[in-house]
Parts: sequence; structure tokens; C-alpha cells
Amino acid sequence: MEISDTVYAKIANEVLKFVLKEKEKNNTLSIVDLITSFCFKKNLEVEMVGDAISQDFYFKKLIETDLKARDIQEW
Repeated sequence: MEISDTVYAKIANEVLKFVLKEKEKNNTLSIVDLITSFCFKKNLEVEMVGDAISQDFYFKKLIETDLKARDIQEW
């Protein structure tokens, strides 16, 4: 099933809002863990959410920065 760019953008936006809200509560949480938590809560496939995030240049950069700060080389 092909998912439109509009749907991907909406998913990425919802995930980003969730991540930012949770980071405000506890800044030590990893973004990758928060994305996984979002998928579980919304009953969404991690791969689909990952595809949605991969469409968003700035969200990807945010994740890369978080991983580097945690000294994790690859995601």
C-alpha cells in the first residue's frame, strides 16, 4: 500500500510533537526510544513511522544530533 506524502508529513508532525512534549518532561530520554513509544501508543508500524520521518530533513537532523550526543554512531 502506497502512502501519500501528505500522510507521511502528518505522521512525522505528530511524532515530532510527541517527542518535543516528552523531552520537555524528561530531557534525558532518547528520541529513538520516544519514537518507538509513539509507535506503540498509536499502534503504528515502526517502519512506516521511520519512512515518514525520513521524508523530513530537519527531523532526521534532530535524531542524528541526539544520537551523536549519546555517542551512538548509527541508527
